[in-house]
Amino acid sequence: MSRSSPAGPAASVGRAPGNWRAKDVASHCGMSLREPKKWLRLCPVKSRFRHTGKWSICDASAVETALRDTETVLGPPAHLVHAAAIGSGRFGFPFTNLQPDDWPRVVEVKIMGMVHVAHALAPGMMAREGGTMVFVASIAGQIGSQTDPPYSASKAANINSRSAWQRIWRATTSM
Repeated sequence: MSRSSPAGPAASVGRAPGNWRAKDVASHCGMSLREPKKWLRLCPVKSRFRHTGKWSICDASAVETALRDTETVLGPPAHLVHAAAIGSGRFGFPFTNLQPDDWPRVVEVKIMGMVHVAHALAPGMMAREGGTMVFVASIAGQIGSQTDPPYSASKAANINSRSAWQRIWRATTSM
């Protein structure tokens, strides 16, 4: 049994990682900006070793704090499932229906959040030569969604960053 650290909104797609790993983990940490306690209610983890917190993936120091808090309570995570999701909140077809100001929050949450989480967890996982990181993406990142271009662009960044990191990880570890 190992430790899992899903990061994402407990009320939507972020709940799925908790369900997905629930059978396979000895302990579980949920990370949600808005409603961290929903992790404990909605994720059917049988383990008595659960931890949750209200940390923002948009803040690198908050992610580092979350990792330290989690390691103190549960030990170092062996698995990460990142499922943070946010759209522009606007119907972007055609894309001129959006304004440039509709993009920054999506980029901050979905791209920089992923970067902060990966940078916080990767060094420890690489030093232990073990662990997995799953970044939940979308078909919109592969083909583009004409209704929410910021969402599609951020999911494409998730897919491409994960691919690049995977090649680096393989080249620098014996895994």
